[in-house]
Amino acid sequence: MRVLKGGEGEKNWRGYVSCEKRHEHEQPGCGAVLEIESGDLTLMYWEDRASQHFYPAVRCPLCGKYTEAPRVPKTILENLVRSLGQAKAVFDGRAAA
Repeated sequence: MRVLKGGEGEKNWRGYVSCEKRHEHEQPGCGAVLEIESGDLTLMYWEDRASQHFYPAVRCPLCGKYTEAPRVPKTILENLVRSLGQAKAVFDGRAAA
């Protein structure tokens, strides 16, 4: 089923992400362009000396690479944190020295 117009809230949020390398520490992606929705998001984090930093990401179904999902509405991110909890977030392997 494809929703043409969203209802109340942002339950029908959709976005696009390109599976590519964006930072020096990342592995290269396969270049696929993915249409994503809120159910595709995973909570990821990286660490520095003081704390953990959380962000939404998606896993490419073609190559398995996690890519940060840009412009995710705040309500969607809050629901992701509430539903998964920080304990189930996936570490991205990046720790600041």
